[in-house]
Amino acid sequence: MQHLSRFFGSRIMKTGFSVLITAWVCNLFNLPAIFAIVTAIVTIEPTASDSIKKGFVRFPASAIGSAFSMTFAASLGDTPIVYALSTVCTIAACYKLKLNDGILVATLTAVMMITYTPDHHFLAFVTRLATTSIGILVSTIVNIFILPPNYSSVITKNINNIYNRTSDLLVQMVEDFINEKSPKRLLRSLQEIERILDKTFMLCQYKRDEWKYHRHTTDQMRKFHFELKKLTLLQQIIYHLRNLSFMNVELTEWSEKDKAIIKKAAKSVSNILKDEQHNIPDSHHKIITEMDKRFWQLKEDVPSETKSHYPHHFSTETIIFFELLSIHNILDELDHVGKYEIRHKNRSAKVIINPD
Repeated sequence: MQHLSRFFGSRIMKTGFSVLITAWVCNLFNLPAIFAIVTAIVTIEPTASDSIKKGFVRFPASAIGSAFSMTFAASLGDTPIVYALSTVCTIAACYKLKLNDGILVATLTAVMMITYTPDHHFLAFVTRLATTSIGILVSTIVNIFILPPNYSSVITKNINNIYNRTSDLLVQMVEDFINEKSPKRLLRSLQEIERILDKTFMLCQYKRDEWKYHRHTTDQMRKFHFELKKLTLLQQIIYHLRNLSFMNVELTEWSEKDKAIIKKAAKSVSNILKDEQHNIPDSHHKIITEMDKRFWQLKEDVPSETKSHYPHHFSTETIIFFELLSIHNILDELDHVGKYEIRHKNRSAKVIINPD
């Protein structure tokens, strides 16, 4: 089953199982399967938590759609106006009652019932509501017990990917500043990194929701905590990169010494970001000390007439140094996270080797 899920995708597999089981249950009770099958298809969610939460919304929403459909069909018959009225009233009622997650299922149920409705409208209402409920229930059960999602490997892969891409992007930005090119050309790459970051945060939320319905160990929780902390720190680093991406490239008295300092600093930061434990070597601290000293020199070198008009004025060079120093402060915290993570891994390994 795991091999099939890799080929088709777990969500496709779960949808197929939902349709199969739903059709089988409906046939078992001699109920029309089409409504249940459609419901099962559209109610498969990324997590079991979403299925359960939205299931409680979709059931009353389906009842509302069925009620409107049967009322209008009994009064006006199978006419175009009935489809329009059923659709509009179902959407309006669900929206008013804040049943937004059930609007799609309720509307589909409402319009499909019109064609397949016999003369006994109340019996049809009960039957269709029952089949819709079967579809919702089956899709929820399948989501919980069949191919439960494993987001850990994807989250870890995304974090490593983002750190590597962020480190490369920082070096490219600094190279652009040195060559007096606009870093805005790298904005698309930065946006792509942000997109992956947002997706990874979403997967973390999915993973947290899944733990309500699946067993997990303390080590898994601790690993998740470290991953979430790394993502949060990465988000802060990207914030500083975005500041750099909108910088003015016109540099005043950009000395060769300053160019060498920021180039070394960017390369050192890049190496730390790419390191799996994000260890900060002594050589990096020396570079930061030199850069910090130069930062305060640049700040004090602002002409007096500029200071009088703009008391908080920073030159372009000063801002670049400031952003790199800010990223270094984040690296300090990242280094601590890496050390804590290794320490807990070593403790877990000792427990496994020496269970007594």
